[in-house]
Amino acid sequence: YRHNAVNRKVALGQLFSLGYRVESVTNGREVLEVLEHSRFDLILMDCQMPEIDGFAATAEIRRREGDGRHTTIVAMTANALDGDDAKCLAAGMDDYLSKPVRIEVLRDKLERWTRKGETAASGEKVYEVAERTGDAEENSVIDHAQLAFLRTIQQVGKADFVTELIDLFVSNTIPQLKALRDAVANSDEAEIRRVAHLLIGSSSNIGARQMVTLSEELEGKRRIQDAPELVVQLEDAFALVREVLKDERKETESVV
Repeated sequence: YRHNAVNRKVALGQLFSLGYRVESVTNGREVLEVLEHSRFDLILMDCQMPEIDGFAATAEIRRREGDGRHTTIVAMTANALDGDDAKCLAAGMDDYLSKPVRIEVLRDKLERWTRKGETAASGEKVYEVAERTGDAEENSVIDHAQLAFLRTIQQVGKADFVTELIDLFVSNTIPQLKALRDAVANSDEAEIRRVAHLLIGSSSNIGARQMVTLSEELEGKRRIQDAPELVVQLEDAFALVREVLKDERKETESVV
């Protein structure tokens, strides 16, 4: 899902660290094109892909399959608590994951739906699950446990994973905040919600708690007149996050 490169990079890092072979596409149309000439044990389907969303892509896959082969499709959604879980199953998906996805939950889902869980030896695991608790300060700029977790899915020989992720987050967030400002100026509620939704995912994956909270408020805000103040707060939060991530980046580079 090219529209959120941070989420995509984290998901790929998790899958590679779990030992899976992966083919990645960036929108629903590409999903359907790849399936014309390739077969997969399982598809992780992002519900909010551009061009053709995950629900429509799944419906088309099921139409093509008919009564024959059934490819396992696991949805990735940020709205499982808001009814998307039922919508996923109704669309023909087999299961769903709530974003941001924790690697231990992802592992369990994949092993449930594929044969890897039956054959993989525990000694072959190439990742470790960081201990992640709710003890971190709710008002902290960055959830350092999340950054520690991201380092555990580092691929062997790819010591720049966290650095690249930080750079992606910063470079993506700058234009997204501009898009938010423009949407507020134009009173474009749909665009405000769309960009806020993207920020929820990327901010969650990088551990920017305050940005997640503010983005969630923006996405769910029913009064457009409240949006300008929230955008200002979001920009202030991003400035703080950026400074912390700059230090984290230096620390990562010094370790490499």
